[in-house]
Formats: sequence, C-alpha cells, structure tokens
Amino acid sequence: MNCKRLLCFVLCLLTCMLAVQCSVQDNSSITLTPQEIQYIQTLQKPIVVAPCPGYPPIDFTDAKGNFIGLSQDYVELISKKLGNNFEIKKIHSWADVLREAQERKVDMVISIQDVPERHWYLQFTKPYIRIPNVVVVQKSNTKVKSIYDLKGMKVAAVKGYAVVDYITKKFPTYTLELVKDESEGLMKLAFGEYDAMIISLSTVSYLIDTYSITNLRVAGTVGYDWNLCIGVRSDNPLLYSVISKALDSIPEKNKVNCSENGFRWHHALFIMKRNFGIYWLY
Repeated sequence: MNCKRLLCFVLCLLTCMLAVQCSVQDNSSITLTPQEIQYIQTLQKPIVVAPCPGYPPIDFTDAKGNFIGLSQDYVELISKKLGNNFEIKKIHSWADVLREAQERKVDMVISIQDVPERHWYLQFTKPYIRIPNVVVVQKSNTKVKSIYDLKGMKVAAVKGYAVVDYITKKFPTYTLELVKDESEGLMKLAFGEYDAMIISLSTVSYLIDTYSITNLRVAGTVGYDWNLCIGVRSDNPLLYSVISKALDSIPEKNKVNCSENGFRWHHALFIMKRNFGIYWLY
C-alpha cells in the first residue's frame, strides 16, 4: 500500500511539473531550454530591478511613490511572461544605481545605455527604444543654435549618464555641471542657474508640459541617442538569457503601446510632436 501511494505521489508530482513547464512555454510564447525553465522555477526570491530614478516618461514615480513609465510596463510584461515576481528597488540617483549594480545588489537595471565601460558587471539586451538627446536653453538665449555653441557656458547633465562621457570626449573644453536627475537640472535651467542642459527629448517634453515651463526651447540634437536596453548582472547568464528571450518575444505592435498603461508614452509623444514637431522611435 505504501509503495502504491508513493508511486501515485511521484506520478502526480511529475504531472504537475510537466504542466508547469508547458505553462511557462505556452503562456509566455517563448522557447526556453530545460536549464532556463529549471532556473526560473527554482528562484527562491524575486528578481531585483533598479529603474532609472527621475526619468519621465520612461522611469519615474507617481504620487504614491510607485515606479511607473514605459520601462516599468516592459518589466510587467516580462514578469507575466516568465511567471516570476520582480522587486523594484528604489535608488536615490543614477550614480547609485550603477554602484549597486557593480556591487551585485540588484539583478537588473532598466533604461540603460550599452557602453563598453559597463560590460564587466552587466550584460545588455537588444535596445527596446531609441530617444535622441537634445540641447535645451532659455528662449532668451539666441546665441545657442546647436551643440557646437556651448563653449564657455554652464551646461547641466545628469551624473553617471553615458552622454556625459560622450560630451567630455568630443567637447573637452565644455564645462559640465552634474545634477542628480533631469528634473533638477531643467528647473535650475529655467531659473537661470545654468545656460543649457543636455537631456533626452522625451523627458524635456514631458517636464515642460507637466510643469508648464514656458521659457525653454530645444536648440538642437546632441548627436548621441539613447538606445535603451535592460542590463542584467554579468555573473548570471541564465537570467540574462531568459530576460532577453522574454523581451524579444514582445510583439512589435506592443512595443510602444506597452501594456494597459501605454497611454503615458503616447501622451509623451503627443507633447513632443506638439512642442517640437519631431520625434524618433524604432
């Protein structure tokens, strides 16, 4: 009798395991290897994700302190596809996000640029959106017509952003003032503390509309676009593999209108088109 019960238990267990495997593969519409399936099924804790703080409309917080934005919508879709929980870790600044990624305190970083200097601690997925960086100045500043007119001016940029290295190398005589995030830099620019700011077109459009800023204009593009990826800790190749497959499996039609909250990104596109007449997307 005991042997029969044990046999029934084993058969039931195998049936359940097979059902779970089929659910992972069929419901998520991705093909995982046996090792990848075992990995996501045996995770003992949530995957820790670090968004880019203060980067609307891509990554930012709502009135309740919850992270929202386009990248967060991607994280939710990937989580549903893999059937795993993702823990969003709130980190004060982008520089701190990079530091915690280097110290292996987070598993994933979203909304991040793939640059060689980060390869020792992160592996990067394919980009899921492309956004140009632009030069923003006050409307009263008629001297600045492009990125080449900033010599001798105080130019704000976010500390830790890859575009800072680009500007420093291409324009070594420029004076960059590093700020915590886009909101801080743009507000100080609006009040005359800076002469210009390097910022993504999507973010400046969103902030100008949200805070009804009327004294700023876009002077031109920087020549260095954001090709935003997901960065996965380099010491976990199985996690990188399943995240890449899940991201690649998202249909093209959903990559702008991402999840039920896609209106946020469409709203940003509307602002960009209305205020500046141009926008770029894949």
